This record gives sequence, C-alpha cells and structure tokens, in this order.
Amino acid sequence: MGWRTAFRQAVLRYRTLPVTSPGWIAAIDHAACDLLTCDVFDTLLVRPYAQPTSLFETLAYENAAMLPDGTTAAGWREARIAAERAARAKHYPTEVTLAQIYACLGDALNLPPAVLAQLQAAEIALEQRCLSPVAGLREGLAQWRAGGGKLRFVSDMYLPPETVAGAVVQHGGATDLADVIVSCGSGLSKHAGTLFGPVLQAADCPPSRAFHIGDSFHADVAMPMKSGLTAGLLCDTGLTRYERLARGDCDGDGSVADYVRSATAGSARAARVSRSFAAGHEASVWQVGTGVAGPLVTGFVLWALLQAQAQGLKTLWFLARDGEVMVQLAQCLAQRFGIAVQPVYLYASRQALFLPALDTDAPGAFADAIVQMGSGRSVAQLVWSLEMEQGALGQGDYRPNTAELRQLAAKLWASPAMDKLRETAATRRAATLAYWRAAGLIGPDRVGIVDVGWKGNLQTFMARILHRELGPDAPALNGYYFGLLQQPSANAGATTTFCTPAQIRWPTDLVEIFCAATHGSVRALEIGADGAPAPVLMVEDAEAIAQWGVALQQQAMVAFCQSFCTALPRSGLATAALIEPLRAAGLAAFEGLCFRPTPSEAEAYGSFQFAADPTHSQLAPLAPPPAGLAQMVGLLATPGWWQGSAMRAGSVIGSGLVLASNVKRKLRHKLG
Repeated sequence: MGWRTAFRQAVLRYRTLPVTSPGWIAAIDHAACDLLTCDVFDTLLVRPYAQPTSLFETLAYENAAMLPDGTTAAGWREARIAAERAARAKHYPTEVTLAQIYACLGDALNLPPAVLAQLQAAEIALEQRCLSPVAGLREGLAQWRAGGGKLRFVSDMYLPPETVAGAVVQHGGATDLADVIVSCGSGLSKHAGTLFGPVLQAADCPPSRAFHIGDSFHADVAMPMKSGLTAGLLCDTGLTRYERLARGDCDGDGSVADYVRSATAGSARAARVSRSFAAGHEASVWQVGTGVAGPLVTGFVLWALLQAQAQGLKTLWFLARDGEVMVQLAQCLAQRFGIAVQPVYLYASRQALFLPALDTDAPGAFADAIVQMGSGRSVAQLVWSLEMEQGALGQGDYRPNTAELRQLAAKLWASPAMDKLRETAATRRAATLAYWRAAGLIGPDRVGIVDVGWKGNLQTFMARILHRELGPDAPALNGYYFGLLQQPSANAGATTTFCTPAQIRWPTDLVEIFCAATHGSVRALEIGADGAPAPVLMVEDAEAIAQWGVALQQQAMVAFCQSFCTALPRSGLATAALIEPLRAAGLAAFEGLCFRPTPSEAEAYGSFQFAADPTHSQLAPLAPPPAGLAQMVGLLATPGWWQGSAMRAGSVIGSGLVLASNVKRKLRHKLG
C-alpha cells in the first residue's frame, strides 16, 4: 500500500477536540502517548480580531505620525500584507522573519531604517498586548504536564522566536522558553511538514508515541500525520455563528466599519475562550453573553456615554434593574476612551416611583395615573401598587377596563381610604427625594438617565416627582434608551434612542434578560432606622435570578467589553466611529439568537423566569415548550419569542417551523 493511500486512511482517523470544554484532554490516551505537540496561534493564543491583519490597522492608527504622508490605516495594512508576500517570494522556501518583512516594507514605502525599527518594535509590542489564552486548552495541557507527559509548542510564525516563546510562557502554556519552536528561527515549518521530525528527535520520542494539536487541517493534521504522529483538530476556537454574524460580510474592504466589526467578532471570540464550560446551560449563557449580549449592550452603553458627553452632562444615571450590568460596562468604557461622564447606578422601578409620582391633589390627574398603572392588570395588583389592604377595591382577580378604572378612581377619591393613600404617597415621595439628594441627582444640572426603554414610564414618574418638589427649578431630564415603542409624557423631557422601532420588533424580553440584575426588583424607597434612605428590594424573584446565572452572564458581557477595549487603538480612531459598526454587529448577532436559536440556547433563555405579575408572586418562563401539536402551531400567532418555545419542544415539527419561518423571512427580505 502506497503512502498516499495510507495517509488518506490515517486522516480519516484524526480527532476533533472541543478544547473549550473541560476534560477534553482525556480523549488523548496517556498510556499510548509520551509527547504532546501544540500549535500556538489560534490554538493556545488568540488575537481579538476576526481578521488577523486587522492588527496592522491598529498599529497604523497608533503610529500614524511615522507613516508616509497620506497613508491610511487600511493602506498600511495592504502595504504590510504585500511586504510579507514579497518577503516570502524572496526567501522561499524558508520561513520569513519579521525583519525581512519590514525590509521589503521599507523598500516599498521608502521608509528610513530608524522608522522601520520603531514600527517593527511597535508591532511586536502590539502582538504581546493583544494575545490572550484559550483557557480550556491551557487547563488541559496543565493536566497533561502534571501527569508526566512531555509538551512542546510549534508555530509557523514570522515573529521573533523569543517573542512567541515569551507569550506562551507568560500565558501558562509552557514553563521553559526552549519548549517553544518557531519556524522563522529554525528554518523549518509545520506547513511543509519539516518541523515535526526535528521536534520528535529533540524530545527523543518516536512518531507513534506523539500527538499533535492545532487548528489548521493541513498544517496541524495532514502534515503531522504524514510524519507518523496522531493528530487532533480544534473544533471550537474558530469563530462561532454569532461571531461570524458580528463580523458580517465585510472582507478587508478598508473601511472603518470593516475594522471595527473584525475587532467586535474577534473580541467576542477572545472573551468566549477565556473560560471553559461543559456543554449545557452555563456554556450557552456564556456564549450568548460574549457573542450577543456583550456586543449589543456595549454598543448601547458607549453610545449613551458619548451622547451624554456631547450634551455636557457630567453624570449618567443607570436605572435599576437594567442598569446594573450597564454601569459595569460604562465604567470600563469611560476609563478606556477618556469619556468625562461618571456612570452611577440608581435604584428605581415603575412600582417604586408610582406612589411618589401619584398626584393626590387633582382628581383628574389622579384618575389618569390610576388608568396608566392599572391598564391590563387585576384589581389586586393595582391595590398592591397603591400599598393598600387587599380587598379594599373589590374583586381581586378582575381586570377592569379604562372606563371601570376611572370609576374606581372616582370612588377611591371620595372614600376615607384616600387620606391614608395621600399619607403613604407623601412618605414614599419624601424617601425618594432624600435618596436622590443623597446620591447627588437633584441639582442645577440636567439629569441624564439610561434605561432599556419601551414606554419611558420611569422618566415620566421622575419628572412628575421633580416638578412637584421643585416646580420651575426642577432639572430637565434627558432619557437615553435602547429603544422606545412609545414616548413618555410631553413634559417629561427629551429622549434619544439607540435603535429605531423597526429594529426592535424582535422579542424585547431577550434584551431585558441581557440586562437582568443580580438583585430583586425595587419595591420602594424608604428611610431606614439609621435615617438614611435606602431601597426596599423584593426577594421573590432574586433566587430564580441567581439560580439561572445572571451573574455569569454579566461576567461574560464584561469580558467582551474588556477584550474589545484591548483590541482598539489607543489613539488615532475617533470613538464616535465605533457606534454604527458596533450597533450593526450586535443587532446581527441578536437577530441570529431571536430567529435561529439552537436547542441549548432556547432551553437556557426560554427557561428564564419572568415575573408574570407586578407582585412577583408568580414566575413564568420566557418561552415555555408547547404541549401538543395544537399549541405548537399556535405559536405562530404569539407575540413573544415563539422560536424559543418551538426549539424547546425538541421535535422535528418545532425545528421545521423555525426553519420555514426563516426561509420565508429571507425570501421577503430579498424581494424587498
């Protein structure tokens, strides 16, 4: 049998390794293997870019003063790519060095040696700054080493060997620089298959007792197996579908949007692989958190900060509970981009502000407030919001219409219970104002608030409280929202939205899950025993939130934001230029989750427990699985995330409905 036939048969036996899942190292038989060789780039270490050449643009932005006049970041990238191509042609078949690449670059652009040396050093420093490890691979290799196995790293790379080896040691892959072999230093390469023999010889290991790991089928599977090694192909360090959606159709077109979307997708990947999870709920939450929620909410928060800065605001108040994770992102973004706006978390809720904002002086305004708060709710729920005794207004489960709510308001207005209600509203209002004063919200400056949105009720309530207390001296409100389906009251202040109504026709509840907090809803604000104002937090939904994993989701979103901040240039690129491509990337990934969830994603997010009533006494999943065929078909007429419900059913019919819906949606889009 010829070697070609043997090779083809051997290739069919290579293994795929999910190295972001714990325990993957057990797939390699320690008893049958003495040496593990491992690729470096996109295997152990990743860059925060979908396109590796985006790093050259970052270099150009940060060192624009050293580039030839008129050279753009995209122009520098093209020149750098061309120089590497020229260097490879000139020095074929040996692997080129970074110095040889920059020599060709200097010839092409007529750059003096001193400038070339500075730019070359800057590229090395940028590589070192941007690299981050694949945590699951590192953990598995540590187990291999602890079990007495030999370990070597091999890389086809033009960077100086000491730079690559230093990065591997720094990020915990190796303990000795000598364990890292780089092609440009040895004159050999994985791609040509010439590197494995000397590595085996130096380790005194026969090919049959060695196993190689990497992300390239040719260089990391075909070539090592041709040399007699067993091989494993990484299957989960490349871009996921969400990261590809965030990347979009751009392919090195030289635009700022192309660069930012490459950084967005690459940062999502770097954040995703920074921790390892077994397949299941936590893995789905982490992947959606880094690939969907992270880009989407980071874009919104950065936009809000820039809007506030442009309007001269010094403080931006992020309203509970949506604002808890947003404040964390805002702190990271404000520090990274030098935005002189202080993000502050403010405890608030529609329930907590309803009574303080309630007009108990004018019967007409009082009735309007009762209609606004009671619409679509039961009498018992309205009584709960008014902090009255249950049964005070009649049948608890009955849901009155608008006319009946006005009649109920008139009846309450004329009843003795109104005096108690006025007293309760005044007490809550005093506590709310005390809390705002202590936080520094009440002052001469305009007040900027950030909320996910939809109706703007919190801004309406805040404006009523401030106007009642301060009259014409009340500070103006500026509301910054992810999106609004309707505007707050006319005198509530200005509003600006990150997304248009057309862009938020998708299930808005998913956005609220992305911004879920680790604490329960704010029931009210009160003066404590120590005389200080404080929020009264509900505990009814807090346990369900904790069990679902909101804290993990927040960590995933922050991990994306930190990686994104690392990827972007420290100078030369206007922060405002990030907004449009970041919004487009986030919405593209979000659309993928909304319309094409996997079964595990549907299970994770469809099982999130929402409060079905304002008292939070009844919790219900966002997307419950349908019971029977009739409910399955009926999903198509529901306004919520029916795709999540269909996929949770775990049937061919459910998957078929989602598939057919997406085909129809794509055809409609193509036909305009």
